Amino acid sequence: MANDPNSFNTNIETLRGTISDLEKENLALSTSLGNVLNSRGWKLIDKTRKTLHLKNKTIAPPAPSTKELPAQDIHTTYNSHYEDNIDFSAKGLKPEVKALAFYLPQFHTFKENDEWWGKGFTEWTNTKKSIPRFDGHYQPREPHDDIGYYTLDNAETIKKQVALAKQHGIYGFCFYYYWFSGKKLMEKPIDIFLKNKDIDFPFCLCWANENWTRTWDGLNKNILIEQKYQDTDPENFIKDLKKYLEDPRYIRIDNKPVIMIYAPQSIPDYETTVYRWREAARACGIGEILIWSKNNIFDHEFKNTDFVDAEFDFAPTGCSFDKAIIEQSSEREVFDYTKAVDNRYSQKQYYNHYPVKPFYYSCTMGWDNSARRKKGYCVLSEYSPEKFYSWLRLIIEETKRRFKPDERFIFINAWNEWAEGTYLEPDKKYGYTNINTVAKAIYGLPYSDDGNIVVLSQKSPKQKTCPGRIAVQAHVFYVDVLPELLENLSNIPYDFDLFISTDTNSKKILIENTLSRFKLKAKHITIEAIDNVGRDVYPFFYQMSKKYKKYDFIGHFHTKKTTKQFFGDNWRHLLYGSLLGSKNNVERLFALFSDPKVGVISPTYFYIIYEFSLKSNLHNINTLLSQSKMPPVKEEDFFDFPAGTMFWARTKSISELFDLQLDKKDFPEEKGQVDGTIAHAIERLFGIIPAKKGYKVIQVINKD
Repeated sequence: MANDPNSFNTNIETLRGTISDLEKENLALSTSLGNVLNSRGWKLIDKTRKTLHLKNKTIAPPAPSTKELPAQDIHTTYNSHYEDNIDFSAKGLKPEVKALAFYLPQFHTFKENDEWWGKGFTEWTNTKKSIPRFDGHYQPREPHDDIGYYTLDNAETIKKQVALAKQHGIYGFCFYYYWFSGKKLMEKPIDIFLKNKDIDFPFCLCWANENWTRTWDGLNKNILIEQKYQDTDPENFIKDLKKYLEDPRYIRIDNKPVIMIYAPQSIPDYETTVYRWREAARACGIGEILIWSKNNIFDHEFKNTDFVDAEFDFAPTGCSFDKAIIEQSSEREVFDYTKAVDNRYSQKQYYNHYPVKPFYYSCTMGWDNSARRKKGYCVLSEYSPEKFYSWLRLIIEETKRRFKPDERFIFINAWNEWAEGTYLEPDKKYGYTNINTVAKAIYGLPYSDDGNIVVLSQKSPKQKTCPGRIAVQAHVFYVDVLPELLENLSNIPYDFDLFISTDTNSKKILIENTLSRFKLKAKHITIEAIDNVGRDVYPFFYQMSKKYKKYDFIGHFHTKKTTKQFFGDNWRHLLYGSLLGSKNNVERLFALFSDPKVGVISPTYFYIIYEFSLKSNLHNINTLLSQSKMPPVKEEDFFDFPAGTMFWARTKSISELFDLQLDKKDFPEEKGQVDGTIAHAIERLFGIIPAKKGYKVIQVINKD
């Protein structure tokens, strides 16, 4: 892209909204941000926003330092590994979102570039001549032999790109469209795509409405071709777009084609321009159109939202990475990608983002425009595909939360920005790692599969007959969640005994009355009121310690509410859906126990909320292991465990825990602790003890 985020400057916008739940059965129910109104309706409650003092509430970040910092040793800029291509389309999976990759068409020669940069110039020219600028700098970037230094003046290259994108769940391309008052640049690849109707792939256009400059920054110096925004431009712009917008492959919502604007701030009287676009589209037979305008998730000024239909961000532009500086000087700026993502593109930032109009998120695979610049270049160093995957999963989960399925778009920067160091296409050094990583995120697959992660789908084997004696223990603290739990337990197709714990006799009566409304295959049901200590962990041991030997398998569930975090009920939905969810899923899950080495089955970790270090719980873990006459663990050890303490277990794999004879005095007073208690230590021991005994701790993903 012509624009180049050399300087990341913005304000953090943290509009917050809360909706209070009504009290029920005298229970103190938690508040949850999960039910905040969808951003489409946010504007309709303007008076409420003003009342809550949210409309202009901002928190300004520290200004990025302009002081030149001393150069530091930079050991690496790219922490990745080589992967061969994986055809994910052959796995029969369904993408969770519609991922669009920004697509640069500057990989063919044309007259203007020959005049400006020398005959034969393409994007590869800068890429080939790039050199490392500091120790560990990953340059030059060389395309994989599978694609080579291709040109985009032929259909076959584009067909190969589309085939690769389809293999990895990419929904479509967003082509940059270079239009200067009727003068077009680099339109040949788009026109080739348009002409070849057999290229079955969705696409849309993003107007790259910046000045074309020698410094590749879209500013007003060293201009090669200028955006003049002439009076007749709005009508002519729509007329030139007409052939693209009417193509059946063009991306639409409610049959309205989407036009994306990269630099709305550059358009004089943007509102009038958009109005004239709409009028021109109706007049020439296109009909209604949708205008999506670039904005930053950190920008609190909704100045265009009255007249555009949606907004999108373009990572990493518009973001201050002041806390991630590695080196900053007049020659270069180097930032830590991992710290930048953690500090700026965090879970909380997305969850607390309340735009006025629908907002579509993007992410990027690092950034390095040193191939285009001798000085003043910018590098997002310390890139890792693991962090890229985490970022992708964040925006995927937020997109799923905010949009109905047909409108769940995300953007990836980019398909082929080789001279800016962010591309999905394979390179010689790391192969297909980036695009494989995107596919895993899009399909909801784990980043790393160490053999202990299983995707349960329609093709998975089922356990049709009862595999053995089954007990289910459920702790019901939040009675309002009980119907959801019982609905899920009704999916268990086998006979089982049900043990329910709660903390008051009034809740016990309510539970008894609620049970009659659900059809469970429970042969025996026991309901007990137990002192409210140890959350769901102590009640589990209280009810099962003297009974566990009667059963081959034990399931543990509870009415989880995450009141101390911002993700509300979503975690519970994942836990229930993974371990119960449907009759088919339970049959597939119990088929895993046909392997006698499978000890515990739990869901995959929710978002990235857990600090997997054992540090906070190490003392309690080793104390309990010592009592079980098992060897201790070290802080650096890693064990999978059922985060959230919901799981299915082969009873023999966790028997040592029952033999501890835990008492309520072993558990501290409830103070809303998020880690470090005996209950948190036991949560990890549900994974550690089976592993030490030679059992597998399996994590499952329910793809139904």
